[in-house]
Formats: sequence, C-alpha cells, structure tokens
Amino acid sequence: MLTYRNLDAGGGASYRTIYIAKYLSNFFRVFIVDGQRNTYIIVDRERTMRKKEKRSILNVLLSYIPLILSRALSLLKFPSEEVGRITSTFDLGIFYDALRISLRIKPFIIIVEEYYSLMGIAFFLKKFFKVKYLVLDLHNIDTLRLLRYPNANKTFVKLTYLLEKRMSNFADWVIVVSNRDLYLARKFFNIDRITIVPNFVPYKELERVKHEDLRDIKKIIPDNYIVFHGDFRYYPNREALSILIKHIMPRIWKLYPTVKLVIIGPGLPRVSKGRVLLMGYVSQETLYKILRNAYCAIVPLLRGGGTRIKILEYMANGVPVISTKIGAEGLEVENFKHIILANSVDDIPLMFRVLMENDELREKIRHNAITLIKETYDIAKAMREFISICLR
Repeated sequence: MLTYRNLDAGGGASYRTIYIAKYLSNFFRVFIVDGQRNTYIIVDRERTMRKKEKRSILNVLLSYIPLILSRALSLLKFPSEEVGRITSTFDLGIFYDALRISLRIKPFIIIVEEYYSLMGIAFFLKKFFKVKYLVLDLHNIDTLRLLRYPNANKTFVKLTYLLEKRMSNFADWVIVVSNRDLYLARKFFNIDRITIVPNFVPYKELERVKHEDLRDIKKIIPDNYIVFHGDFRYYPNREALSILIKHIMPRIWKLYPTVKLVIIGPGLPRVSKGRVLLMGYVSQETLYKILRNAYCAIVPLLRGGGTRIKILEYMANGVPVISTKIGAEGLEVENFKHIILANSVDDIPLMFRVLMENDELREKIRHNAITLIKETYDIAKAMREFISICLR
C-alpha cells in the first residue's frame, strides 16, 4: 500500500488506510509505505509495527523534490494545502522506499490510498514486478471537492481533473466510498472497473471499548456536552468549526447555557475557553470514550468530498447526529430516522432544541443508527466485495 499521508498524524484518510490494511492482513501480508521516509509499516493479523530501513541520504534528498515544487506552485496562487496532490507525482522518496521493499517481498497487489498522483510510481512498480492488480482508492472525487471551495483556482482545478482522470485510468480497479461517487467517477473519468468500499467503523473494536470505564473521561468533561471532531488541518473542518463556535453555539447557549462544546482533532491546541474545550489529538480509544458520553454531535460542514467517517463514528457510539445535508451526503441515512438533517446551518439550533425536548426521538435515532452501522457500515461488510476481487 502506498500513501502520501504520514499515518501517525491522524485524520480520516489515515483512519481508512490503517483499517483497510488491518482487515486485509487477515488474508495477505500487508506492507505500507507512507509519508515517513526510510521506514515502512508491517500489518500482520491486524497488528501494526513501523520498521526502520537503513537511512539513505539519497532518499532524504529525493523527498525535497515535491516540497520545492509545492513552493513553486504556491507562488502561482495555487492552494498551499492542496498542491501536494499534484506534486506527490514526483515524490521519488516514496518511490525509493517502495522499490526497496518491493525488491524483497515481490508485491501481488499494490493499493494507492487517496493520493491518486502516486499512481505513476505504482504503475512503474506494477510493470517491473508483474503485479496482478493495481488498485486506486479514491477517498474523494477531488475535482468536485475543489470546485466547492470559495474562490477556487480554475487552473488548479483543471490540472487536478486531468491528473485524477489519467491516474484513475492507470488502475486495474478503482475504489470509491459511495454510490454517488461511483456515478461521478464513471461520468468524469470514463472508468468501468470500479467498486464501492464505503467508509466504515470497526464495530467489534467499538464493542470492546463500550465495556470500559468512563470515570477518567467524566473527570475531564461533564455529562452535558456537544461534540465535533476531525482533522483541523483540513479547510472544510476549520470552516465548520468557525461556524459552530461563532454562529450555532451562541444561539444554543441562549436556550441551554450549561451545555459545553468539546472539539477533538489534530491541528488544534489543547485549551479550555469557558464553555468550549479544545482537546487536540487523542487516541482512537479515548475518542470513542468521549463520544459515548456525549449528548449529541453537530456537523455543520458546507463542503468536502467522499463521505464523513466522523458521522459513522458518532452513530456507532450511539450519539445522535445533527448535520447539514452536505455533511451527510453519500451516506445511506434517512432524516429523523438515523440522523437529523438541517436545510442550513441556521436551522441547527432549532434541531438541537427538538432533540433536547424529545427523549423518545433521541432514543429512536440512536437505536436506528447503531442498527444501520451493523448492517451496512461495519468493516467486514464494507470490504466483502473488494476481498472477493483480490482473491480471484
């Protein structure tokens, strides 16, 4: 598996990559080359271990190529946090590490996670090592996601589209996360060998955490709180957080002044400001403990792509969710059955009031959401079709 991400840094893309690797390790030996140079990750029977390679100065120097290109593209007023999706095409550091490992293990399948621009490197490895399948996991349809950004740079979007289309056509199989993305990938990129592996939660792992003591969490956070989490190095999450703090919570506090807001995820300091608690990055186990004790989750996203793992995590932990329609797009949810969908962020305080004053509705949503997770979004069910392709 190849990914431009540093998998130790957290975030939804890292979550999906790690758990796909863990599940595949029940059937194959799995090796991951990620954003850390001179290392790789071995995944064996769902256990991960990072191994160090012999340090190579050449590898370090090669890794500077995409950094230099990123600086150059930023001068052209391309979005600085997005240019890596193009410049990683030239990340010879990842190629060097992948080549070293491939010479030893002779890969059977190569999976590129999220950064489709790595497909050029993967395509060369496929030809050289006679790999059976080259798979691209499109976490998002980036072309559409970027068009939703305010003041989107049209030249950058065009470059992204051309690269995303070309790299998708290198793959033997393309993975997408929803029926909606399946339709868009076929329409935009003209590809046929495509299947859905929806975003998921490892429900068996969650069941284990559910039986653990919450007293350590209750010492830090009181019972009556709203939660929102994500990778705040990502613009749509930062925008949603700003809307939540500046526009939604003041209206909720007028009605329910004792309610707290708990924000979790990388890209934030650890600080408490009145009724807002910023917790920064926490472990997956701690996150699930915090979610289990939350009153509800609010997801005021206005843009993004793919589907939101955070919503699946809330639902799996029995936390009722209030979301914008964009926040929940691509998920097979029904309004007021599995989730509460607001037509706009201005409607969210009213939806919160409805939830606060109707315990029967809250319990119904909670029960239906957990059932949906078990039936549709557990990892074993999500990976079933893909595993059958790999074992052909």
